[in-house]
Amino acid sequence: MIKKFENFETREYLDAGIAVAVEGEAARAALSMAEEIAKRAPTVFRIDAKHLPHITLFQGRFPARSQEALNEYFQKITREQGVPLRIEMEDSLFARPNGNIFWNVKKTPEIIGLHKEMNDILRPLTDGMLMRQFSDLLKGASLSEEDRHQIEKYGALLAGDKYMPHITLCRLERAKDVDSIKNIKPPSVIFSAEKFIGGELGYYGTIDKVIFEEK
Repeated sequence: MIKKFENFETREYLDAGIAVAVEGEAARAALSMAEEIAKRAPTVFRIDAKHLPHITLFQGRFPARSQEALNEYFQKITREQGVPLRIEMEDSLFARPNGNIFWNVKKTPEIIGLHKEMNDILRPLTDGMLMRQFSDLLKGASLSEEDRHQIEKYGALLAGDKYMPHITLCRLERAKDVDSIKNIKPPSVIFSAEKFIGGELGYYGTIDKVIFEEK
């Protein structure tokens, strides 16, 4: 059964994403590493009981007229995805230049195919609107032309050909603090992803509220 949350209301715009729900051993490991990182260095945010670990498949800003279509697509994809996704996590953490710490997923044709399908179907529903973190990046003078083109085309940096499936553990306040976490080694984790979630996203792409969920 697909549940559309009763407190969901169409609004002027909605920053939302569809993601693989991360549960069980993978979720426990991700939360534990995020907590350990926060003990070693100040963080802007980290995953926790409120900000759920997840693997984003698509994210964007949806105008009011597209939000019901987003709901309908979520129900369609959860009906049609009959076989659980096999997810294998990488054995090391990855630090982005902005301080984001990723636990990457090994790419498979299945997860790349899902991202491509969602981008092809959902990106047009955004009417070219951008989530604020990306519109803020476009205002900056330091953004490369390649990254600028990426945001304008896909609405995000790590989408399309540059899609990088991952669990974001946290963002360091100071990217240089990455040295303090180099010896944190993720466990070997392979799991079957049983469901998708649709979430309302915060500024940094955290799922602040689950608004669609497969039950």
